Amino acid sequence: MNGFTAYIDGGCSPTNPGGTAVAKFLIKDPTGRYLHSENNVIGTGPRMSNNVAEYCALIALLDWVKRYGPEKILSLVILSDSTLVVNQINGDFKIKNGLYRESALLANEKWQEMETQLKLRLVYITREENQAHEVL
Repeated sequence: MNGFTAYIDGGCSPTNPGGTAVAKFLIKDPTGRYLHSENNVIGTGPRMSNNVAEYCALIALLDWVKRYGPEKILSLVILSDSTLVVNQINGDFKIKNGLYRESALLANEKWQEMETQLKLRLVYITREENQAHEVL
């Protein structure tokens, strides 16, 4: 395995939008050993959605990487089951005026900053492949 691998996931329940948003991530080292995981409640109410939670998971991961030390990681592949997040961060979709807009802009800013410090890739995977929702 080359580099580190992370999984991000977010959800909003019992209603989407308007429920309780939860953001999760986990990161593995190049040997496949779990390095760190987090499960954070983002908030509850009409400003919460699955997309807000997905972006908050990416933000939390990038913040963790910054604290851990990008120079220790060098290369990170982030796996997500959100086509919106993957395509917007990769520049294939525009960030529009949804509930997620503020989180998307912040995540994009952090992504661009982190890209100057390590090799980053964001890749779409299916829900079944996403280990973040299984482990946390």
